[in-house]
Amino acid sequence: MKLGVLLLNLGGPASLEEVEPFLFNLFSDPDTLPVPFSKWLQKPVARVIAKLRKPLSQKYYHSIGGGSPLKKITFEQAQALEEKLKGHYKDVRVFVGMQYAKPDIEEAWNEIVRSGRTHLVILPLYPQCSVATTGASIKKLKEVRQKNPYSLKQTLISSWYDHSLYLEATIEKITAAIQALPQNYRNNFDLVFSAHSLPMKFIEKGDLYEEQTKKTVELILKRLVILIPLARTLDI
Repeated sequence: MKLGVLLLNLGGPASLEEVEPFLFNLFSDPDTLPVPFSKWLQKPVARVIAKLRKPLSQKYYHSIGGGSPLKKITFEQAQALEEKLKGHYKDVRVFVGMQYAKPDIEEAWNEIVRSGRTHLVILPLYPQCSVATTGASIKKLKEVRQKNPYSLKQTLISSWYDHSLYLEATIEKITAAIQALPQNYRNNFDLVFSAHSLPMKFIEKGDLYEEQTKKTVELILKRLVILIPLARTLDI
C-alpha cells in the first residue's frame, strides 16, 4: 500500500503582495460569497471587493508580520504527521492543498497522481464541517480529479469537532492561558469562544457548522476541570 494523506486548508497570503489575489480567489467562490447571476457577475464582483478590501486587509496582515502564517503552520503539521505515520506505514506521504492560495488543491492532486498513491485519506483541517469550508474544498477536489482522473481507494474525514484529542488539545491551550493570568484573575475571568460566521441561509439550508461548533464548546466545557464563572459563545 502506498498511503497518501491530503490536508485541505483555506490558505492565506504569504506576503502583502498576495493579499489582493487571495481576496479575489476567496470571493470568486460562490460557496463563500453567493452572488445573483454568479455565472456572469461572480468574478467582477469579487474583483471589486478585493480591491476595496485590500488596504485594510494589508494593514491587518502587516500587523502580524506581513502575511498569514497559515501556510507555514500547515506544512509543519504535514511534516509532523508524515513522520508520525512512518512509524506505522512503509510508504506514506502527506500532501497540502489550499483552497485560495498556493499550493492549491489541483497542484496537490497532481502530485498525488505522480507519486502513485494507492490509498488516500482526505483530511480537511476544519474541525467543524461547513459548505463554505470543507464542502468548498471537496467540491474543488472533485473538479480537479475530473480534469486528471486517477483511481485509488479514498477515505474522507468530513469533520472532527468531537474527537477526544482535538478537545484535549483545546483544553490544554485554555488551561495554559488561564494559568498565565495574574493570580487574582485566575478565578475571575470570562471565557469567550469565537467562530467564523456564516450567512443565515446556509444554516437554514442545513449547514452543520453552527450545530457542530456549539457541540464542540459544550464538550470542552464539560471536560474542563476548572470552575468557570462565565462562559459564553460569540460568532464573529
